[in-house]
Amino acid sequence: MPNKIDRSLTIIAGIWVKDDFSCMLDLVKRIKKCNAHIIAIRFPKYYECILDSRKDVFGRLKEIKKVLEETGLSLMVEVSDTRDVFIVSKYADILLIDTESSQNLPLLREVSKANKPVLLKRGLSMTLSELLKSAKYIEKGGNSNIILCEGGIRTFSSVNSIATLDISAIPVLKEMVNLLIFVDPIYGSDGKESVLSLSKAAVAAGADGLILDVKCGENKLYNDYLNKLNIKEFCYIVEEVKKIAKVLGKKIENSLEVKANEDQIYRTRHKWR
Repeated sequence: MPNKIDRSLTIIAGIWVKDDFSCMLDLVKRIKKCNAHIIAIRFPKYYECILDSRKDVFGRLKEIKKVLEETGLSLMVEVSDTRDVFIVSKYADILLIDTESSQNLPLLREVSKANKPVLLKRGLSMTLSELLKSAKYIEKGGNSNIILCEGGIRTFSSVNSIATLDISAIPVLKEMVNLLIFVDPIYGSDGKESVLSLSKAAVAAGADGLILDVKCGENKLYNDYLNKLNIKEFCYIVEEVKKIAKVLGKKIENSLEVKANEDQIYRTRHKWR
């Protein structure tokens, strides 16, 4: 029998600090109306070159956190540097380790010390066993509150994307570990047209959550903007995956909150199978 977490589907909206800040704040409020539960703050890979300073970046986090407290949304923030973990932990409810950092042992060691859930995204060239080794490294450091995320692997089949989404990884990981499994279909798709289909497939395969990047306006300064969704597309996908979730007996709700409230659920004190 599936437990209550298995019947939950979490929706995460990713937004980028490189976007216009006033637009970002407005976008957060609109995202809430689309039944999202968590806002993920993503940084350009060399964001120090884009913003004046890291102080400016984290100053924005403080303001965004205030807005999220008003809307009831949780905050997930990407960390890619060991120096950032302490200050980000002050504002973030969840720490995000993106694909480029998934085998960065000093960073994994640092987030293992933080008393925050960690979403660990699979690297482009990582096997599932390597992903689990990174997760175990975090657990051995003292943090067992880990979420695994499939975001695509490098293959020969991609036309316009940098990766191919590995849908088969979802049921395999669920057999291997008692952890939440989320999916980020944006970069594993060959364009926005396939994001909906991949999102439906991920939910049907058993994903506990989806991460969908949403853009402000039509700024195309950065080449990764093409796969990001506008707010209407985001809301439409959420409504469509609801239909799949309903068939599977899943409810659109924050599975992390369910996990925290259900003391008897085995995932609360998970063990590696």
